[in-house]
Amino acid sequence: PKSNELAILLIDLMIDQKHYKEAQAKIDDLVKAGLKPALPSYLRARICVARQEWSEGIKLLESARKALGAGSEWSSRVNALLGLSYRNVGDPEQELQAFRRAVRDEPIWMTANVGLSQALFANGRIEEASQTLEPLQSAKDLPAEYWILLSRARLYQQMRLPEAERRWNTVEEALAKADPESAEALSVRAEMLAARRDFAAAKALLEKSRAEHPDAVTLWCALAEISARQDRFDEAEKILDQAAADPRIGDRIELRLAKCRLFGRRDTADDRAKLARLGDVRDATYSIEQRARLWRELAETWYRLGNWRQTEALLREIARVLPRDLRSRTALLEIALQQNETNSARLWRDDIRAIEGEQGWLWRYGDAAILVHEARGRRSQLGEARKRLQDLEVTHKNSPRLALLAATISELEGKNQQAIQEYPRALEGGETQPRVVTSLLGLLLQRREFGKAETELAKYEEKWALTNDLAHLGAEIALGMRDKQYAKLAVKRAEQAVTLPTRDYRDALWLARVYQAAGEVSKAEALLRD
Repeated sequence: PKSNELAILLIDLMIDQKHYKEAQAKIDDLVKAGLKPALPSYLRARICVARQEWSEGIKLLESARKALGAGSEWSSRVNALLGLSYRNVGDPEQELQAFRRAVRDEPIWMTANVGLSQALFANGRIEEASQTLEPLQSAKDLPAEYWILLSRARLYQQMRLPEAERRWNTVEEALAKADPESAEALSVRAEMLAARRDFAAAKALLEKSRAEHPDAVTLWCALAEISARQDRFDEAEKILDQAAADPRIGDRIELRLAKCRLFGRRDTADDRAKLARLGDVRDATYSIEQRARLWRELAETWYRLGNWRQTEALLREIARVLPRDLRSRTALLEIALQQNETNSARLWRDDIRAIEGEQGWLWRYGDAAILVHEARGRRSQLGEARKRLQDLEVTHKNSPRLALLAATISELEGKNQQAIQEYPRALEGGETQPRVVTSLLGLLLQRREFGKAETELAKYEEKWALTNDLAHLGAEIALGMRDKQYAKLAVKRAEQAVTLPTRDYRDALWLARVYQAAGEVSKAEALLRD
C-alpha cells in the first residue's frame, strides 16, 4: 500500500509538470498491479482536466465518485475536481452539488470551501456565499482568490440594499487584504465605484489597470460593462471589438459572452441580428465545452427576450454535444411545460432520470413540475405536488427551482401572501426568468405595495434589461410611488414598453395616461390626437 501512495504522488507531480505520457504509463502500471479501477479513473481525469478536456474528465470522475462512495479518503478530491470541470462546461448547478459534497467530506479543506463559494456565486446565491466565506477569515493557507471573493460577496450584499443604507467600508477591508494591483481586485474596486454612481472614477481606474495588464480580458469586459451601465452601448461594443482585435487577447470566449449580455441588454433589431450571428463559430475556434458555454448564455438571453424558438434550438444543441448535461435538459423540460407540451416534458424527465439514476433529484423536480402543470384547478393534485416538493427541500432547500415551484403552487391555491414570500426566495437563489419577476410584481400591485414592488424591480434592473411586460409593470409601479423622481422613471419605462409609432391604439392610450400622470401633458395630448 505504501508504494501505491508514492506512485500516486509521483503521478500528481508528473501531471503538474505536464508529463502526461509518463503519468499515463504509471497509471497503467497501477492497474496491472491490481489497484481498483476507481482511483485510476480519478488519476486519468486529472490528466483530462490538466488538458482542459472537461467532458471526458467529468465522465471519468462521475464513474470514480460512484465507485469510491462518500466514505473514501479520495472522495473530496474527486468532487472538487468534478466541481471545477462542471464550472468549465457552464453547468453551475452540478458544480454547486459537487463542491457541496467535497466540503461535506472534508470540511476544513480551504480549496473546497472557496470552490463552494465560487459555485454559490455562479448560482446567484450571494447570502450563502457570504455565510461560507466569512467564518474562514482566520484560517491558515487561504487561497489567493479568497479575499477577492469575500470583497465581491460584501459588495453584492451592499448593492442589494437601498442606496441610502449601503456601507462600503466592509468591502474596502476585504480588498485591503487582497493583492491591490491584481486585475481581479481592480475589477472589484471599479465595480464598487460604479455602484456608487462614480462612473468616471471607475472608468479611469479600469483604463489605468488595462494599461498595466493589457492581456487581462476581465478588465476589458469590466470597462465595457461600465459603458453599458451608462447606456453607452456603442462605446461598450467598441471596447469589446478592440479587445478581440488585440493579438494578446484575440477572439476569446469571454468577449463573446460579454457581447451576448450587451446585445441582450440593449435589445434592438440590430442587436438581435448580432445575437443570432454570435453563436456561429467554427469547430476549430473553440472547444466543445466553450461552444456549449456560449450557446447556454445565448439561450438564456433569448429566453429573457421571449424568443423560445431560438432558446429551444440552442438548448437542444447543447444536449446533443454534451450527452450527460442535465442543465440543458431541465431547461428544455421547463420550456415544454410552458408551451403546454406535457408529453415532451415527460421525455426530457426520463432522459434526466437515465443520466442521474434513481437517487437523482432533478428528475423528481421535473416530476413535481409536470404534476403542478396538470393539476391547475385540482386541489388534491396540488397537495401531492407540494408533498413531493417538501421531500426535495429536505436536501435541496435553497434551490431556486423548488422555491419557484412552491410559489406557483401557492398562487394556484390562492395563497398570494405565501407566494409573495416564495418568489423572492427564487430570485435571491439565482432565478433570472422575467416571468418570475412579472408574477411577483403582479401580486404586489394587487395589494398596492408599490415600495416593495419597486425594490424588487430595481434589483432585477441592475442586472438585466426589462422586457416590454416588465417595463409596462414598472411604469405602473413608479406612478404608484407618487413622487416626481419616480414620475420621470415611469415615463422612461413606459417609452421602453411602447415603441412609437404604435399600431395598437390601446398602447397609445396607456402611454398617454402615463404622460399625463407624470405631468407631460403636451406629449399626452399629441398621442391622443393621433
